[in-house]
Amino acid sequence: MVGSYKEVIVEAASPPFAHYSFFLRSLLETVRINIGECITASYKSLTVGGAKEILMFTSIEETRNFIQEFQPTWNVNGEVIDVAGNTHIHTNARISTPHFQFIIVIMHHTILM
Repeated sequence: MVGSYKEVIVEAASPPFAHYSFFLRSLLETVRINIGECITASYKSLTVGGAKEILMFTSIEETRNFIQEFQPTWNVNGEVIDVAGNTHIHTNARISTPHFQFIIVIMHHTILM
């Protein structure tokens, strides 16, 4: 998850103007929700630390709060997140297979880079 996502993280940390903060935080949240959807389509389970890395958070606590708010169907048991069976993706992809939806999302973001 490098490229445009990483640029959003960097810009959100130090916006060029104070009034950009709201929009950059909103964009960052949207990016992380999108990455969460990709995780749902791609993984059966992963560690909280792994989710922290993929979602580009700086702490486990931020990761847990994100999961609680935006991925309530994920089952966090200690340090392991069970996402198996969560195949619903909120994108407009026309193919119903989650792995193909994941590929479409990644291709879409690659084209935008």
